[in-house]
Amino acid sequence: MFSLVAIVAHAESIIVSKGVSCELALQRTAQLSNVTYNLTFYLTDKPTDMVKGEASISFSTSKKQDVVLDFRAAPDQLGEVRIDGVLVGDVIFANEHILLPKKLMTKGQHVVNIAFTAGNESLNRREEYLYTLFVPDRARTVFPCFDQPNIKAHFDLQLYLPHGWVAVSNGAVTEQRDGYVHFSKTEPLPTYLFAFAAGIFDKAELTEQGRTIVAYHRETDPDKIAQLPDILRITANALRWQETFTEMPYPFQKYDIVILPGFQFGGMEHTGASFYNDNTMFLPKSPTPQEQLKRAKLINHEVSHLWFGDAVTMKWFDEVWTKEVFANFFAAEMTAPLFTDINHSLNWLCTYVAPALAQDRTDGRTSITQELPNMRFAGLIYNNIIYNKAPVMMRKIVEMMGWEAFRRGIIRYVKTYCYGNATWDDLIEILDSETTADLRAFSQMWVYEKGMPTVALKMSDDGETILHEEIDPAGQGRRWPQSWRDTIIGGQIYPNVDGRGYGFFTLDDAQLHGLLSSWLDIEDATARQSLVSTLYENYCHNRLNDSEWLAALVRDLSDTLRLDNPLTAATMVGYISEPLLMLDAAEAKPYELSLLELSRSHPMPSVRRGLITLLAQAGRSDEVREAIWTLWRDASHPLLSEADYTTMAFELAVRMPEQRDTLLTTQLARITNSDRRKRFEMIAPATSALQEERDEVFRSLSLKENRRIEPWALTALYYLNHPLRQSEALRYIRPALELLPEIQQTGDIFFPASWCTTLLGGHRTRQAYNIVQQFIDDFKPTDEFPELLINKVRSAMGHKWHRQ
Repeated sequence: MFSLVAIVAHAESIIVSKGVSCELALQRTAQLSNVTYNLTFYLTDKPTDMVKGEASISFSTSKKQDVVLDFRAAPDQLGEVRIDGVLVGDVIFANEHILLPKKLMTKGQHVVNIAFTAGNESLNRREEYLYTLFVPDRARTVFPCFDQPNIKAHFDLQLYLPHGWVAVSNGAVTEQRDGYVHFSKTEPLPTYLFAFAAGIFDKAELTEQGRTIVAYHRETDPDKIAQLPDILRITANALRWQETFTEMPYPFQKYDIVILPGFQFGGMEHTGASFYNDNTMFLPKSPTPQEQLKRAKLINHEVSHLWFGDAVTMKWFDEVWTKEVFANFFAAEMTAPLFTDINHSLNWLCTYVAPALAQDRTDGRTSITQELPNMRFAGLIYNNIIYNKAPVMMRKIVEMMGWEAFRRGIIRYVKTYCYGNATWDDLIEILDSETTADLRAFSQMWVYEKGMPTVALKMSDDGETILHEEIDPAGQGRRWPQSWRDTIIGGQIYPNVDGRGYGFFTLDDAQLHGLLSSWLDIEDATARQSLVSTLYENYCHNRLNDSEWLAALVRDLSDTLRLDNPLTAATMVGYISEPLLMLDAAEAKPYELSLLELSRSHPMPSVRRGLITLLAQAGRSDEVREAIWTLWRDASHPLLSEADYTTMAFELAVRMPEQRDTLLTTQLARITNSDRRKRFEMIAPATSALQEERDEVFRSLSLKENRRIEPWALTALYYLNHPLRQSEALRYIRPALELLPEIQQTGDIFFPASWCTTLLGGHRTRQAYNIVQQFIDDFKPTDEFPELLINKVRSAMGHKWHRQ
């Protein structure tokens, strides 16, 4: 094996930094074509055993030149390498790259055969199953490849399996017997979309209009298994919707879904085999309309990706948002006809505008398009801006050009770039040709600039006109092109009542407090949602204090005659925990008791259930604790599920250490599913009353192998930093933040941000703020800890500490 110095010495103009730099990606794009991977993996049912593999990689080169493969692995994981049948003796392998020397890489077609041992990080191995997850640049941790989105390739996969296992991948099964399966060659895919899952699975299937969709799962609860026909029907409907809208048949050979315990994301759009988290797909007993809507949107989101992201893929991950914007934008359009009783304009504000504002108001705000010098940091691009602000931006484009013109442009876009790559500029060029609106100027402000406007409203002297002042918080005099509608009733300003405006809308003190007391007077449901969101933004900007905001929320939530929309009510329930926890226990108690009564009497089931969950997690009074204890003990509430009772058991264990063993033993005995039992056993130690036991849990989480099931690890981190243990948990903050570079390199795309928000979410003290702020002040960007990563800390800080 050669060192990095050897690569520098032998390679002419080859980029040798870790990861895949933009320069290397550009070089390979010009150099390589006609790529195919023939891959073989020998799987075992022992997670500690290493997985052996073989790769036969064929490609064409445009000229005689060194070629670089990516393989993030230890030296002993690389076995024999042959180029066009010739054994390569001294393989140059360092800094996560294998160099194929120029002397063997003449212009033309080549086949490289490599024996290797796969890394475990992206194989997500359990005793009874495993699954791959390669987005955005993790394929190179498992097998040698060209790990960049604009080198699309065909994949031909065969798997050797433990006895009794089944497998699913992007391609259709061409040969199968016990212990072996071969899949057909795929359409052109980027490496991040190649995937397979294998293990002990049950399955259900649906055949409609000549298409069969199979769902693989490990669920054992009959009530949850009974949901599979609905899941498959929503999936089939989504495929038909996109085929009709784009005028393009489903562009891949088959479509299945795999529902996985502990899956890191809500879903992942692998062609032919999309993966989902079991908790997002299997809903609790008596699901609310909002929960059903959320699941349908997730399915529609992942199906939309099959056209937008899979068939047409961004050239580089700085524009990963160009696939997410379509997935979320179209998910909203596709879901609306399925839920005719829901106000979808109102739901748009809850689903997209609110989370976008939540990041845009922090110091971690970003532009929609962000700079990305190296694929190793591509996961840090993902945030609420690309997922939620981008669809808000896209809806404004549709307002400017009209639906039919927009659709004509999209049809041209997918047909022009199917199985290829495209940029945002490529799309804007097409859309621009369908409209007289200046989309390029609009795009420059909304896509490439970060932040949002502050819009100050006040009444004219004659009391008949609303005066606007748009302020650029960055002091650069920027203007965001957009339109919205305000109204005046009885001298009171009601801003942005149609919800089309995006930014921080603020009023003078008299108008703001008038709005706080009168927003329910507006009868239009969308206007109400927009107004309560405006009030919340003013609370976040310290224009309302904790007591007056909490008092208003409890008062208006109790107004069951006028508050008649469950989405708005759910929004209000979601706002309550923050001011409730900012007050000391004595101040909070009257509000807790009022909320406890509402949890029993409110006419909306979703509100009753939401308040029970809220009080279980944020309540501090003896009365609330006793009420939650009774609910948990009886385990018979018609709205609560096993997951709810599990959360109650953990929360009560924190509050009732003397009863902890009984609580946890009883709850574990109630859980029959083996995967959910393992989850419970991992999290339970974090609820210990003993500091030394919690310290041991934190030490275990500092080891990457104990963070592999990320949702479970995050729940354990939450209980270590529980709001009732803030002073004892201060010791975890700095060490946990110092783990971020490793978490970013070993975890999946959402893990760094989730780690930060979970770590800091329970802290509200000045001491905690000082620790985090000192960490930020000490920060100096490095190759291992870039600016993109510290932004996750800034975003997680939010606004709550500003209220002290």
